Amino acid sequence: SQISPFGALLSELSGKMVAQSSHRSWVLLAGLVLLTARQTAAHAECEVALPASPYRFAQEFTAQNVTVKQVAVLCPKAPKFPVVEATIDSVHAAFMDGTLTCTELVNIYVDRIHAYDQTTGLNSIQRMNPALSAEALVLDAALLLIRAGSVTMPSLFCVPLLVKDNYNTVGMVTTNGAAVLVDAMPTRDSTMVQQLKNVGALILAKTTMSEWAFSYESKGSAYGVSRNPYDLNRYSGGSSGGTGASIGANLGLIGLGSDTGGSIRVPASQQALIGLRPTQGFTSRAGIVPLRSDADIGGPIGRTVRDVAKLMTVLAGVQDPLDAITSYAANITVPNYEDYLLADGLTGMKFGILLDYVERADGDANFKALFYQAVANMTAAGATFVNFTIPGWKAVWNGTEQTRSFPNADGIPKPRNVTAGGSAVAYFLVDGLYEQIRLCNPFKMDLETFLNGGSTTTAVTTLQQVLDSGLYHPTSYSSLYGGSLVNYTKAGFADDFRYQGATCGCTDLAEDKCRMGLRKSMVDAMDAQDIDAIVYLSLSNPARVIGDRLAALNGNQQLSPYTGAPAITVPIGFVAYPGAGAAVSPAMPASIEILGKPFEENILIKAAYAVETLLKARMPPRGFGACGVTNLVVPSSRRSLIATDEAPQPKRNLIATEPVPEAKWARVENNQI
Repeated sequence: SQISPFGALLSELSGKMVAQSSHRSWVLLAGLVLLTARQTAAHAECEVALPASPYRFAQEFTAQNVTVKQVAVLCPKAPKFPVVEATIDSVHAAFMDGTLTCTELVNIYVDRIHAYDQTTGLNSIQRMNPALSAEALVLDAALLLIRAGSVTMPSLFCVPLLVKDNYNTVGMVTTNGAAVLVDAMPTRDSTMVQQLKNVGALILAKTTMSEWAFSYESKGSAYGVSRNPYDLNRYSGGSSGGTGASIGANLGLIGLGSDTGGSIRVPASQQALIGLRPTQGFTSRAGIVPLRSDADIGGPIGRTVRDVAKLMTVLAGVQDPLDAITSYAANITVPNYEDYLLADGLTGMKFGILLDYVERADGDANFKALFYQAVANMTAAGATFVNFTIPGWKAVWNGTEQTRSFPNADGIPKPRNVTAGGSAVAYFLVDGLYEQIRLCNPFKMDLETFLNGGSTTTAVTTLQQVLDSGLYHPTSYSSLYGGSLVNYTKAGFADDFRYQGATCGCTDLAEDKCRMGLRKSMVDAMDAQDIDAIVYLSLSNPARVIGDRLAALNGNQQLSPYTGAPAITVPIGFVAYPGAGAAVSPAMPASIEILGKPFEENILIKAAYAVETLLKARMPPRGFGACGVTNLVVPSSRRSLIATDEAPQPKRNLIATEPVPEAKWARVENNQI
């Protein structure tokens, strides 16, 4: 297992072969070893040099308008296996009935990437796996034994993964979206990547991302802007925007993202995908380039809840000596999450509606209408809803209570009042005064620890070197410079010199009085009302048009990182917006977010699967359909999930027992979205 990322799989196969002692098995084993040697050599010879960055300043403000007709001719030949909206189960069924091999599957995806990713301006793929063909051949040899019944098919056998470029991957550089790290060659896989490889998955490609994971707009100095496949004039979300765009456009089977303040759930929402941010400590962060260690977590992004559940069954609960906070889950029994995929799972479930994350003043009225329509549909399916608040928490400040004293520029602590209409976010009542919950800024300490920790080789070892190089996107400068000023050390991590006098200090989740207090208050309130999960809009507005950094976005993802609790996004419909001269207006996805108690991912997966089954809201983007198929037809039964911008404003206190306002639903020209 030290020679090859497929070592664990080979060890299992060789054990089966020894037990059988058959001549045929030993011949196949010899072939596997030979192929593994070839694959290892391919990794060793992988060149570090990358193509010149396509980033130009004008690209920040210029959209590439690609018509359906233009895109349709890029991939005219129908493939042997239909990968558009394919699932892990459909792929495995094709493997077993002999109609598909691993090599054929990865080649179909490679063809789609070559046909669509750069030609459309989607720009979601950073780099292909240089050893992909050799690794697929290894798995094809194993497939012969699996079909013969000699071994059991691993749960993620030949699942082509699209991996965010902040995950360490042996044989492929990990740039974190930054041009200054184009020489960063990992010495070992991230723990999550290794876990998935151990059960047969293989990396198809690395995906583009927001440089340093700084923003909800996936752009960076290494590979430019990633666009949204539903409207190429818009961002794909961030910071896992490349994974979101590529999975949304069916360029891979499933993907990995990371989430500090919403970076799995934002791109999932904006591409009509399932995005799961796990409980803090339930998956390992080892080998993922850090943004903020007090909130970072990795998780899956997929097109179906079932596929996400399959990955979580493999990833959850690992006790990793390279990531201390995985000890949070030491006593948690990880179930098979597929056991919770029940079509009638909403029956008897009770949800709390967090109105602060639904009724934003500048939120899109159509997003709200789709949310309340989803609530009505879920109610009809057996769920109940109540309005929900968390005692002591202010998500959006709307009062005049006094906050805790903090030092002003002159160093004199003074109380600070926030008046109605203020924009302060996430305050929690501690010892009689409201204190702002702060995800701290250990970026410099975390990054330099990572760069010098032996998991990657690069000439860059300090944040100051990044600044001195000038190799960063201009919009990253303020965050890089600000991070360079915060001189944490591990010994002094709990001391935040910017907020001396704060009760909560600046620590990891388990030691943070504000965050753990908020978590306890939330769970206690859920228990008091017998609530299974909390629901709200994942985003209150559509993805921003590229170059427009001032448009409202209103991401509602903060509660999960603040409390360390898990959250999952599920698409609930589309909102049509006027297109610039387009025959069919672009329609952008809207999603619901479901948040649960710590380590209750099973409840979230149960609810998400039932919502997915009920609404059937996901539709692939037009222009990225199956090769050989010109247009994607939207079934008439699903056109009611597309709202126009003329939907009325819903009532603020609406809950499931009250009538849901009717939206005026769009009539989509030619049945296309």
